[in-house]
Order: sequence, then C-alpha cells, then structure tokens
Amino acid sequence: MKHLRLFSLVLCFAMVLYSLIFLFSNVSAAEETPRQKCISTCKSNKPVCLNINADTRLCEAKFQECLESCKSLEDSLPSTSETTTQEEVEKIESSKPSGPN
Repeated sequence: MKHLRLFSLVLCFAMVLYSLIFLFSNVSAAEETPRQKCISTCKSNKPVCLNINADTRLCEAKFQECLESCKSLEDSLPSTSETTTQEEVEKIESSKPSGPN
C-alpha cells in the first residue's frame, strides 16, 4: 500500500510538471526585433555558405557584411515608433543578402 501511494504521488508530480512545461513552452518574454531577425538570418546562412564553399574566410567575410547591413538597416529605421510597420519589415527582408553567391 505504501508503494502505491508513493507511485501515485510521483505520477501526480510528473503530470503537473509535464503540464507546466507543455503550457509554457510557447511563451516568449520578448518579441524578436527586425535587427534580431536579420542577425539570426545571417547566422543561419553561415553554415550554408560553409557547405557550399571550402574557404572559411570568404564565408566569414560574407557573414560580417551581412551583420553590417543589419546594423545599417537598424540605423535607417525611424526610432520614434516602437512598432515596426509591415512596409518596414518588407524593406528589411528585401535588402537582406539572399545567401552565399
């Protein structure tokens, strides 16, 4: 009987823990800014470049160019508005490098 109580207690604890993890897995503390999206795109393009080109210096140079373009895009965006309009997002997306060339 003691084992059955212990088992049910552990099972209940596991179910509560699983439920909490499942419920809060999609909650994010902050929205990703356009600059963060741009930088993450640069980071994701770097391994692709390394798969295509054997020269790591070329890929690193392209990565740095991409980062600089992300920084310049942020500088060109108006800082007065807190929210980014769809037009600005499209402008950022269209000016990103399309990948390794």
